[in-house]
Amino acid sequence: MITAVDSTPASAMRRIAAGVGAQMAFTARRRAAAAAPGLLAAGLGLLFLTAKGPAVWLGLFAVLWYNGVYTRLKRITASAALPGALCGAIPPLMGWTCAGGGLAAPRIVLFSGILVLWQLPHFWLFAIKYREDFKKAGFPPLFPQLTEVRLRLIILAWVLSAAASTLLLGAFGMLAGIEAKALCLVAVCWIFASVGRAMLKGGGFFYSGKVFFRLNLFMGLTIGSVVLDRLLASLPF
Repeated sequence: MITAVDSTPASAMRRIAAGVGAQMAFTARRRAAAAAPGLLAAGLGLLFLTAKGPAVWLGLFAVLWYNGVYTRLKRITASAALPGALCGAIPPLMGWTCAGGGLAAPRIVLFSGILVLWQLPHFWLFAIKYREDFKKAGFPPLFPQLTEVRLRLIILAWVLSAAASTLLLGAFGMLAGIEAKALCLVAVCWIFASVGRAMLKGGGFFYSGKVFFRLNLFMGLTIGSVVLDRLLASLPF
């Protein structure tokens, strides 16, 4: 149900901006927009029937914030990724509150914060890879006042900040088992080395899509370490 609600803002955005999406190669063939109303109704309905109040309100906030603020703001400035990153931090908060956790619990605040840090370089690398599509669709360029090297340094700083923050998961009790901590540490060391090498190879390699893929894989490993920790903790031996 959380997946249904969380996937709705992006689908609804494509429905609202269908004319824009048709000009962009990576959205022109997507058909998820037609399912947006059904996904929203199903997700919020299930949340209302089975979850506690905060999860429902968080789901509504995600939909309204994405479509009412972020989608419109990104037609004005490339800095819209900053408020837009809030939407990506909401799903874990929804799951946490559904399980009875509090919104101010340090562990979930840390985890959601890591997602915010990760989403900014994730979006910037995506926007650079498809810069021509974004330009044709009328979106503002990404920090045109910056040199290519300085832009790479900014993206690198955000990537390393997100990676370094994951090392706090163990200290905050999100990771308890040695296996999960080891997986998280391996992921952090790998992304540090991988992105560092890409930085040295220059902009052509850095923006080729390989760093974008590696950044996504890093987040997958981070989430996987949390899941692994919970699975191992639930075993009877």
